[in-house]
Amino acid sequence: MIKNINMRVFVFSFIIILLSISFAIKDVNVATKDSNLLKYYPTKEMVKIFKSKSQNEGFTHIVDRIEGNKVQIKQVDLLTRVAMVYEIAENYIKLVFTEEVGNNDFKENYIQGLQPNREDYILKAPLAVGTKWYDDIGGVFEIIKTNAIVETSAGTFETLVVRYTNDDFTVKEYYSADVGLVKIILNNYAEFELVQINPIL
Repeated sequence: MIKNINMRVFVFSFIIILLSISFAIKDVNVATKDSNLLKYYPTKEMVKIFKSKSQNEGFTHIVDRIEGNKVQIKQVDLLTRVAMVYEIAENYIKLVFTEEVGNNDFKENYIQGLQPNREDYILKAPLAVGTKWYDDIGGVFEIIKTNAIVETSAGTFETLVVRYTNDDFTVKEYYSADVGLVKIILNNYAEFELVQINPIL
C-alpha cells in the first residue's frame, strides 16, 4: 500500500515538473501567428481532463489566464493542487513558476507580480525529429515523431512526440495542434490520456 502511494506521488510530481502540460494562447506579443511551435497548444481557455488507462486516477489542467507572453495553468489531481506559469516565445515554451497549493484555494492570478522560480524548457524549435535539449539533472528531451496518430476517448489526434530520458527513466508526451497535450506515458508504468475538454464557465 505504501509503495503504491509513493509511486502515485512520484508519478504526479513528475507530471507537475514536466508539465506536463497544456496551455492556452490568445494574445502572445512575442510570437508570430505562423510559429509552428505555438500551434501545439490550445487557442482558448479551457479545462482538460486526463485519466489513466489502467487505473482510476487522473488529473485536470485548468487553463484560465493569459497575460502577454505568460500562460497560467492550475493542475488538480488526487494528491496535489499546483499552480504553474509558462513563458511563451517564438522558439521555446518553458515553465517559469510552480507553487503547490495543498488544500488551500488557488489565487486568481499568479502572473501578476510573478517571481520566477523555475526555468524548465518544455518545447523548443525547430519542430523536427532529432531536436534535443537538456535539463540540469542529466536528462535529455528529444522530438522523436512529428506525425504520430493518437486515439483517445476525446478524439483522434495527429501529434508531436517529445521523449524525456534520464538513466532508465523515460517519459513520452504527445502534443496535438490546437489542443496541446493529449497523452503522457511515464516509463511504461503509467499512461494518461485526454478524455474530455470543457469550456471555462
